Amino acid sequence: MYEKRNFADLKQKFAEAKVETEQTLPQKYVVDSAVPAERKTYPKRSIIVIQSTLSAFVLGYILLLIISVIRKNEK
Repeated sequence: MYEKRNFADLKQKFAEAKVETEQTLPQKYVVDSAVPAERKTYPKRSIIVIQSTLSAFVLGYILLLIISVIRKNEK
């Protein structure tokens, strides 16, 4: 008896889910129009360029130090 009732409930839920999936979805969505930002975004491009340049020099210097230590140990 419990199985029949459970099966009937599942069958009803399946029918409801099938109806929901077959409904047509709207083809267009309303989107708010674009507005300019109140403040400029951060970080500024100049800060990014400066940090990238400095980090490239530091990493290059560290790489050169490692290479020189390896060459000294080979001799």
